[in-house]
Amino acid sequence: MLTDATVWVALGMVAVMWVAIVVTLRDERQQAIRAAVDESSKLTIALQEQAANMFADLDRTLKLSRARLQSTATSDDLRRLLAEPDLADPRVEFLAIIDLRGYVVASNAKSDAVKLYAGDREHVAFHFTTPEDVAFLGKPVIARATSRLAVPMTRKIYDADGQFDGVILASISPNRVSDYYASLLTSEGAQIALIGFDGVYRARGSRSKSSIGGTSQDTALLAAAKQSPVGVLIEPATDKTSAMIHAYRVIEPFPVFVSVTVREMDALAEYTAHARTATLFGAIMTAVIVLLAVLIMRNRRQLGRTISVLESNKQMLAEKTQQLSVTLDHMERGLMMVDREGIVRIINRRLVELIDLPPQFLSRKLLYSEVVADLMARRDFGNDLAAGESGLRQAMDFDTSSAVPIKYIRRRKNGRYIEVQSEPMPEGGFVRTFSDITELCRRDEAMNVSARNLHRFTQIASRDLQEPMHDISSQVARLREAFERRDRSHSDRAINHLAESAQKVRAVANDLVGYTQQCVRTLETRSTVIGDIIAQSFGRMRQRYPDQRVEFVSRLPRIEVNCDPDVIRCVFDSLFANAFAFRNGNLPLEIKVYGQFCSQNESYQLHFRDNGSGFMSNDHERIFEPFARLMGQTGHIDMGIDLALAQVGVEKHGWKITGNSVIDMGSTFSILIARCDLIEVDGVRQMGGGDVAQLVSAAA
Repeated sequence: MLTDATVWVALGMVAVMWVAIVVTLRDERQQAIRAAVDESSKLTIALQEQAANMFADLDRTLKLSRARLQSTATSDDLRRLLAEPDLADPRVEFLAIIDLRGYVVASNAKSDAVKLYAGDREHVAFHFTTPEDVAFLGKPVIARATSRLAVPMTRKIYDADGQFDGVILASISPNRVSDYYASLLTSEGAQIALIGFDGVYRARGSRSKSSIGGTSQDTALLAAAKQSPVGVLIEPATDKTSAMIHAYRVIEPFPVFVSVTVREMDALAEYTAHARTATLFGAIMTAVIVLLAVLIMRNRRQLGRTISVLESNKQMLAEKTQQLSVTLDHMERGLMMVDREGIVRIINRRLVELIDLPPQFLSRKLLYSEVVADLMARRDFGNDLAAGESGLRQAMDFDTSSAVPIKYIRRRKNGRYIEVQSEPMPEGGFVRTFSDITELCRRDEAMNVSARNLHRFTQIASRDLQEPMHDISSQVARLREAFERRDRSHSDRAINHLAESAQKVRAVANDLVGYTQQCVRTLETRSTVIGDIIAQSFGRMRQRYPDQRVEFVSRLPRIEVNCDPDVIRCVFDSLFANAFAFRNGNLPLEIKVYGQFCSQNESYQLHFRDNGSGFMSNDHERIFEPFARLMGQTGHIDMGIDLALAQVGVEKHGWKITGNSVIDMGSTFSILIARCDLIEVDGVRQMGGGDVAQLVSAAA
């Protein structure tokens, strides 16, 4: 169990909880004691002021009385004097005059207290031995005149000559003071006392009882009061008494002090109740934590066994998932499975590559509507969207609950052909596969183009061969007649015509062979720089026509494409041959090659311009027909195969060539290179379809 982390966590929680409880209770105990001390100290301030006023009033009564009376005054005089408004004090219960012999000569008592001896009392004897005129506060005594407990205060009396002539005495009832003290207390064990420095109580009040007299047992409190006029003393508990909190104040100038005593247990009563509650709570929480720890340990053991089984299954599932993921990612086809809720459950990397979906589609939950929205936003449906839009819309809006399979071919903007086939699933949704059939479609297109061209070529070539063959037949007949007549001049002319016709037949046959080879040729594509091909073609044409004046300007950036260099070389050889064949009179031949981007279909357009004789605008399609020849101004007879060869080579790559011209102003032939075959333009490389915007900015 000690090796289990749950045990240590539980022990730590219990320890933290009990530390918090102990610290909190300790702070609350200190706060409760401080509150008791503050309350007692505030009460002593009020009691000090009350006692000081009481003693000051009693001393005032003594001073006024001796000023108005003589030592020979009678009891009636004292009673009249106490009835005066400025001396009427209900707290003064007894007033008397004592002569030098120590006998009471006058008092306000109802019974006759005269001739009572008081000279043995401490508060009277004090003035016979002390020369100073000071007030003396005596101990509580039983008054002989009234037989009641009293706290006396005395002063000297002087005669007319200023000589000591007796003592005047006034006393108050300590019971009244004790009752007042008891009324201020709220707890049973609290006590308020008025104690003299002699250790005798002048007054003492508590909730249980009030008592006067007796000697204080709090020697520590008495010592503290003599040492400091204001203070607080906390006495620890003993075997017989509990801990006490004393707050005291000395009532100057008298040697007495007032104290407020509170039992510590009373001051901590609320704290004690809270401590019991907190301790009970801590015990309950400890039991709960221990119980939870035991349950957690047992469940962890069970969970550990379950986790081990799950980990084993998880590992097997991960291996199967990885194998499935690798299989899906290496499939030749793109794959997407959509459930009946329209959520894409499976999508492989090949599909993202085929239709250029965002790569993040592979790593998050995907809706089929998001795929449709992405394709719709890019409108990546190829140039023939309008023709097949109804069928394509039906495929894009395919109902996941439909049981009708769908199959169609999509032509993308980059020229690639994607075959899409959807099969519904029994529980709803569908599985859709995507196959790149670009090469197959291109082969089909190339075969169709070759078949059409060959058919057209055969028809045209048959007509072009009939003329020289007819000439040969005619000239052979003329030659036979000349030999029969033995006419040398006619025979020579016939032989010359035969040679010219044979040359025509040979040229047509050579062009026929070359055109046929170009039509049936299989492309062997690789990375090729177009500018190098153009430069090589122009060099060969200059060697063929060394005497002609030619100005050649190329403003092409570096363009690297994926093509068959031999076929493209034949294309530019044919364009240069056409330009040399159809010059404009004796003007120097000017040839310019330049290019531009076509933003509509994101392709690159290369222009080949000359200043030759040109052709009619309505012949812009016929000029690419085989043997649609024109007579050149240089005397060279063009057989009309050059532009046809150029068209075959361009279209075999899936590109497009067009021509336009103005008579006597020259011709311009434009080759549209598909985006999918662009590799690099002016240092900006296109990776896997690339970013055409980058290519456009580079060209700018």
